[in-house]
Amino acid sequence: MKKFYLPFLMVIILVGCRTNKTIETNKTFLTYKSALEYGLQEEGITKDDIIDEVKVGGEQFIIFINPNLGDSIATANINVDKNGTYTWNLVGSRVVFSMSLDHHTPSTKGEFQLLSGKKFNVYLGMDETNLPSMVNGEELKYDKKRKIYYNISENTDL
Repeated sequence: MKKFYLPFLMVIILVGCRTNKTIETNKTFLTYKSALEYGLQEEGITKDDIIDEVKVGGEQFIIFINPNLGDSIATANINVDKNGTYTWNLVGSRVVFSMSLDHHTPSTKGEFQLLSGKKFNVYLGMDETNLPSMVNGEELKYDKKRKIYYNISENTDL
């Protein structure tokens, strides 16, 4: 009986350690706040760098600026899966706006698809002189502190 007890105990210990590692790899969290804090830490930013938290089409998005990466602007999604756990996912690509005379990038738009299959359009811009109020029939939000305007909308085109 002792011969079976030690190997059985070792298998239980190894399976328990492996399960913990899997949870860390998936980066799932029990609360929205925990997923957000993880994302901020992962990006090396603080809550002050968040431009806005936007809910669109049943999905939660975080629009933020990362001063460590040339003042890049990025969008993340905090996903809630069917088990009620939360994950932080960077979506789309980072945008760096340059307002110098030789390289002027006032705005950008793009489309991205989430793991759920839903597609979204994002519009980001930085222009103090010619600020649009709408894009594609959608009202733009404006962050006065950073002089950035933005919009995320669900793409319902099939």
